[in-house]
Amino acid sequence: MRFAFIFLLCGIGFGVLPAGAAEQPDNGEAISVYATACEPLRVNEARSGARVRAADKASFKAIENITELSDVRTDLPAHDFNVLVYHLADNYLEDMAVRTLEQNDERVCVEVTGYLSPQNIALALQKLTEDKQKSAEEMSDASEDDFLVLENDVDSLPESVTEMPPKPQPKIHQDIAFDAQSETAARAESHKIVVFVNKTKFYNGSETGVFFKDIRQALAENPDIKASTSKEGADYVLSTNVLRAKVDPINQHTYRLQMVVQLELTNTATGRKITEHQNRFILFESDDDEQQVASSLMRKLLNKGCQRLLPKITYQADTSAKNMAGNAIITPAQSPAGVD
Repeated sequence: MRFAFIFLLCGIGFGVLPAGAAEQPDNGEAISVYATACEPLRVNEARSGARVRAADKASFKAIENITELSDVRTDLPAHDFNVLVYHLADNYLEDMAVRTLEQNDERVCVEVTGYLSPQNIALALQKLTEDKQKSAEEMSDASEDDFLVLENDVDSLPESVTEMPPKPQPKIHQDIAFDAQSETAARAESHKIVVFVNKTKFYNGSETGVFFKDIRQALAENPDIKASTSKEGADYVLSTNVLRAKVDPINQHTYRLQMVVQLELTNTATGRKITEHQNRFILFESDDDEQQVASSLMRKLLNKGCQRLLPKITYQADTSAKNMAGNAIITPAQSPAGVD
């Protein structure tokens, strides 16, 4: 499935810093940047939204054209160079100032000024090299069957996947009356902490269970945890929400995907909630499969979020009433103060 993207028409300019720009730091090395950009207002959009997009593109264009990056621009592939520029804009643009030049019911125009240091450019290049070594592995995790909402209508969503495949039914000879190994495994399974995994919800109100197997795999790093699609008897409820999955064109060949994922872990005994957010953007080319790119990033954010929550679930497992099955306790004991 491929999405039709709306290419925004915008005017972008760059050049020497105008009069009135921020005073340059007195270190003899600062690199001044300056650019202007205009963005059209979308239907029912506030001017602040167009202003943010214009400032984002002006920042990118200002850094893209500095002389200090001319050799890098020639040596690097276009995609890698765009990643470098965005990293500089998001992390190393100092004394950044945005001034509105024009705004009306049709468009908003801004100018951006700021400074970069050569040291930070070197750091950004180093990070680009490190990230490139990991990118191939991340993309290889994507599956063609994955589904992720970027910009869509509810009617276009496929049916949610919530049911797990049936458990295998091993053939047992009738003359076998007792299987100690099976009983031991069943007892160990019953003592696990059960985490009910809700369907993943999107910002447009739709939901899907397609990422259950990824969450289950992440939680399985703790052998005391069992992910479940049934809420009955669950010790925890894990809800995942895609708060933002936005694709914006940078140019005719490159797109920027930003994704914000929320994981909320609820202790069913106490009602206490723990929330974890994961936020990241990546760039991809126009001939890449948008769904594979988005699914790969989604998996990575869910995995990182689960890693942050695992210690909390493990701590509960140590004090769970299920682990006290050997004691003469029928009513679950109350957890100590501060245990979630």
